[in-house]
Amino acid sequence: NENQMHYQCVGDHIFSTSNNAERFRITNAGKIGIGTATPNWLTTIQGGSGGAETTLLNLHVPATDNNTGSILRFSNSNSVASTYGTAEIRALRTAYNTGYTDLIFTTSDGNAVTEKLRIKGGTGNVGIGTDSPGSDYRVTIKSSTSPHSALLLDTTESDYNTNLYFAKQGTNKWIIGNKAAGDYF
Repeated sequence: NENQMHYQCVGDHIFSTSNNAERFRITNAGKIGIGTATPNWLTTIQGGSGGAETTLLNLHVPATDNNTGSILRFSNSNSVASTYGTAEIRALRTAYNTGYTDLIFTTSDGNAVTEKLRIKGGTGNVGIGTDSPGSDYRVTIKSSTSPHSALLLDTTESDYNTNLYFAKQGTNKWIIGNKAAGDYF
């Protein structure tokens, strides 16, 4: 057929540059290895060295508009276009002039992918259930069902206290908790 290239190989497909330096390979099992000759997963990217951070994957959108973002999508469905079984991690640049970029986590309820958590790029504020947290950490309950649990502190150990600490400059000022020995506040 026109505009097609067909290549068949019994073993691995190895792509090299000058001096036969291997850059990536597709194994005969269909696994892709970048920086490794033995990929263990469908795609394995290997690089860097100990004691250093290495960018192994860069998702780039070449645009300068506000509200431009990159999305890493996880789909667990038989349809690529479906939102059923989908979750995403998004990087959304909210202001081009400052470079502020929010980190957003979304999940699917089977019908739509909706935002669940956001870390604001300019302030570091964290919001659960809100896309514009006005303080360091905010939980907004949007459920019409009961009970409306905004924060649950639970321990699986019967001999331990469960406490919520309020501190100022590293010093505990208030503690709200449950004493395990007597099951009281």
